[in-house]
Amino acid sequence: MRPLGGGTYNTVEELRLTDGRRSVLKTAPDPPGLRCESRLLRSEEEFCRAAAEAGVPAPRTVRTDGGPAARHTLQTHCPGISWDDFLTAVEQAALRRELGGHVARLHRVTGPGFGYPSGALGPLAPDWRTAFTAMTDAVPADARDYAADLPCPGDEVVRTLRSGHEVLEEVTVPRAVHFDLWPGNILVHRTDPASADSSTASACSGATRWPTSSPSPCWTTSRRTRTSSPVTGTPGAASASTARRGCGSRSTAPTST
Repeated sequence: MRPLGGGTYNTVEELRLTDGRRSVLKTAPDPPGLRCESRLLRSEEEFCRAAAEAGVPAPRTVRTDGGPAARHTLQTHCPGISWDDFLTAVEQAALRRELGGHVARLHRVTGPGFGYPSGALGPLAPDWRTAFTAMTDAVPADARDYAADLPCPGDEVVRTLRSGHEVLEEVTVPRAVHFDLWPGNILVHRTDPASADSSTASACSGATRWPTSSPSPCWTTSRRTRTSSPVTGTPGAASASTARRGCGSRSTAPTST
């Protein structure tokens, strides 16, 4: 067993079995935390299930604690390292195209309602407006709980957001998305180590930390969601783990899967 670094939320360790197989163990921190951080591992498990349904590269859950508030999960190990500047421009362009395909497939997976599938903020909502309101209301509520300094009053943030809520009613189909898709959450591996400039030299081997984190995963809409990662131009958000940064929370290790 060895720790995997790079993150500040879950404790992540690699397990090497005697038969040569490798797995990843994630352990959630003790509560309390931010509202959106509740049940993150359960959300990640749900996302990985959606990714598998879509045929999107992502870790698979081997075993997890019972109940919604799981604190340990064992996942399959995905090869590769975080998408970083070591990639050539040709490789980056190829990876963006490949990632766009993964995202498109993921967004075909629909869910029974809107919101965090783990139930972190309550049951899934029948409409996106209700779910989005719960998510955004949780942020200033956390700020009040932890006496966080904000650039403007939390109530003003809530009023501003709600002034445009009617556009959310255009969304009618809940779809799986990744709130935290950026290169640090994407693992890549070279399919042809001898060909550094080949467009096939690297491939996405998995996206870590699903809806908000993870990720957690979130049943939302691909039409209205945009990734904050450098992978701009990719429609919506994308595959695997918990969407956390969208909630202002902490992330787990990018090398964890």
